Amino acid sequence: MSKFTAAALATAVLVALTVPSTAAALSPPAPPVASVVANPGPVKIGIVGATGQVGGVMRAILARRNLPMEELRLFASARSAGRTLPFGGTELTV
Repeated sequence: MSKFTAAALATAVLVALTVPSTAAALSPPAPPVASVVANPGPVKIGIVGATGQVGGVMRAILARRNLPMEELRLFASARSAGRTLPFGGTELTV
């Protein structure tokens, strides 16, 4: 997978997490995206596949955007358990 493709996929995932979908119509209403962006607060974020190429791009995008995060959790396969990955000048454990 090229870096462009991984970056495009990572951006699509971020957009999918912030834009209401048709599936969300079945769940209780969430606050509009504009109000979430206008009133940012610390959020809990998890990256599935954190050790892969897309996971690396997601970590880079999140570090660049400097979002207020309460917690960032990294998820990957069992063989990656205990591995540390760089994020924003620190190391996080998978």
